[in-house]
Formats: sequence, C-alpha cells, structure tokens
Amino acid sequence: MGKSLCISYRGRYYKEEIQRFADIMAATRPDFSSQDIELWSWAGPTDSAKCTRCQADFAASGAGSWATWQQAKGTQMIQDLITAARKSVKEAGGNPDFVTGEYDFRPGVAYQQTFNFDALYPTLQNVSQVSYYSSLLPADIEYCGDETRKDRSKLPHSDVMPWNTPGDAGVFPGEAFEWALLEHYCNGARGIWFWSSRVWDSEDLIAYNKVIRAIAPVEEVIVDGQLAGADASVEGPGRVSGMKLDGRMVLLAADYYHRTDGTIRLTLNLSKPSTLRDLLTGQTVGGSLSAGQQKVTIPLNGMRGRLLEVLPASHNP
Repeated sequence: MGKSLCISYRGRYYKEEIQRFADIMAATRPDFSSQDIELWSWAGPTDSAKCTRCQADFAASGAGSWATWQQAKGTQMIQDLITAARKSVKEAGGNPDFVTGEYDFRPGVAYQQTFNFDALYPTLQNVSQVSYYSSLLPADIEYCGDETRKDRSKLPHSDVMPWNTPGDAGVFPGEAFEWALLEHYCNGARGIWFWSSRVWDSEDLIAYNKVIRAIAPVEEVIVDGQLAGADASVEGPGRVSGMKLDGRMVLLAADYYHRTDGTIRLTLNLSKPSTLRDLLTGQTVGGSLSAGQQKVTIPLNGMRGRLLEVLPASHNP
C-alpha cells in the first residue's frame, strides 16, 4: 500500500471526483481550461508494481510493459475526466468543445510517467502547456521561446499554450516580460497561461497590452501558420524566431545579451516581393525586397529586439 492514489482504482471516490470536476466545469462553462494534476511525483505512481489490484489489472490487460499499462490507465483517467466535463457543460448550455489541456503536458513526454500527451491529442487534450518558472534573465527569455518552438515543431497546428510567470519566480522589468511573451507567440503559441494575479504590477500590464496590440494584426499568421524554419535565419550573434503563412512572416529578431554591434543580420527566403514593417511602431524597415533569398540588416535602435512583419506587396489587409 502507498500513500498516493492507486492508478487502477475506479471505485466510488474516483467516480465522485470525476463528477465533482464535471459539475465545476458546468458551472463555469469555460472557453479554455487547464488542470494541474499532482497525484504523484515526476517518477509517477511507483507503488503500482507492489499493488495487488494493479498487478491483476496489468496481467489482464496484456500490456507488454508496466510503462505501457501505466500510460493506458492515464489515458483512461483523462478520457473519463474530459468526457464527463464536456457532457455536463453541454447540458448546462455551454460549449462542449472548449479548449482544454493539462499543466506541463507536452508532445513526446509522458507527464509523471503516466499521461501520454501524444495519445490524448487532439481529442482529449487540445493544447500542450510547457511550463517554466524564471526571473526572465536573457537565458530565460530565450528558453521560453525555445521550449515553445520545440512543442510547436511536434504539432500540426499552433496548439501550444505555455505557462509564463508574471513575477512568481522573481521580480523583473516589464520590458523582459514583453520579450518573453513575444518569444512564445513568435514560436507558435496561440495563447499564454499565467500562474496567478497576485504579482501583476503596472509594468506587466503595460507590457502585456503592448504585445497583444502588436500581434493582433498578424494573429492568423501565428495561429494558422507554420514555424518560419529555414526561411528566416540569423548571421552572427543574435537570434530570430518566426511564423509564416502564405508569404507573410512574423519575425522576432533579438539580442538579449547585447552581443551585436546594434544590428542583426537576417537571411530571408521570400516567396513574393515584400516589405518589412515594425509591428511595435508601425514603421517600415528598409526598402522593398524582391522575391528569393534576401539579406537584410535590422537596426535595433538601442532595443533588445524588433518585432517584424514580412508583408508581401500583393497583400490586402
């Protein structure tokens, strides 16, 4: 016997918990939801191999390994949870197709050695939710973008909603928060979760407002597009992140460590003649660009990055 929930238990208290969750969801009728499952440590339900009920269930399942059996039980738990919630939400007059995900469930990873995101996506889990506590130093800001990009690269759509700190892990300027948010969006996040409201300050709110206003005109590129990949690369110090759709691109060219000479040099593969526009200022950057491979130099103007839109000349907003 262990102190944690038995993974094969499906008795009265299991059913009551499923119904309790369904009732809460019916009361809130969400558009988006996120749950945080903390039943076991990262090692998972390690008591299973010693549990007689689990041993019997494993033997009856025909699973080839404890890991396979364990993940099948995890999938069953999520299926029971979400199926009941969707039914209750529909009966309450809400949208049963609300977007849902679990904290730190990610493609290619079995959370707590139990919940296999790839087996749950896209029906029972609609979005991955990579999580990262940090004080948003330069390495942290880059890490935010890299982890979102890693998840987006494994999914057919921009079904990533990461968790970002508004200050839980340390105090930082709003400017750092701004770049972290843009790293998420420019690497394929369709939205962002935040841990709490108790640490927001005016700088955070201003930065958040600034970011949402900047990306609003290119929302479809982020949500419906693909990672820019080889169509946008950086030469020398600095980094570039981006999304692309039908000849348009959203690019974040950044130098968080101040290692450049004040400019970032990009190589872009353009399918159509285009112009570059700064989404934070609305200003055009440089002259017209022809289709094909183009090398462009982006002045940072004393900032740590520039948020750019590659806008085809033929595009009608």
